[in-house]
Amino acid sequence: MSNNVKKLFKEIGSILLLCIMLAFIYNYFSPKGISLIRKELPKDTTSLTELFAASIQEVDSSKTDSVHFQQTKPEQPQSEQAIEKKPVQPKPKESWKGIKIISVEQFAQLVRERQTLILDAREPDEFNKGRVPGSKNIPYLQVDNYFEQLAMFPRDTTVAIYCNNLMCPLGRGLAEFMEQLEFKRLLLFEEGWDRWEREEMPVER
Repeated sequence: MSNNVKKLFKEIGSILLLCIMLAFIYNYFSPKGISLIRKELPKDTTSLTELFAASIQEVDSSKTDSVHFQQTKPEQPQSEQAIEKKPVQPKPKESWKGIKIISVEQFAQLVRERQTLILDAREPDEFNKGRVPGSKNIPYLQVDNYFEQLAMFPRDTTVAIYCNNLMCPLGRGLAEFMEQLEFKRLLLFEEGWDRWEREEMPVER
């Protein structure tokens, strides 16, 4: 190998090393930097009945272009006796602190009930190829561009976030960003889109 070729490879190696070092430095100081150490989040062990007993604020879709929340009206009792026999509604559970992990079964029930804001933290091209029905795309890497949209949601809105899989940091990053905005009801479906497809769940394209 000629000296010129060796010199060229050496220069390429130096440039790559410099790029890697600059990337680590930028990631460390960036407010949207991705953590290199995966933090364990608390697992959700409560039932959905307990978890979402509190009423959820309805979002104005004309302003936010988010999913439509469906609200069903309770059946009117036919008599005073029916009123007396009406089951006691569970008391709303206090808002939790931090971010909770949910299973695919719990996430699927939230999607079916359409009473939760579902956010897809992936990039727009991935979102457009396929997404969870009713989900809204808030790509974490561009989250600054969506700040005004997020700010319009009430802070007690229940939000379920997903990205690709357990190795994808975007969903966790978006959840932590929204936690800093003082959102109180944050759920993370860590297994994400890959698990959703693997289970052959409904898909929008």
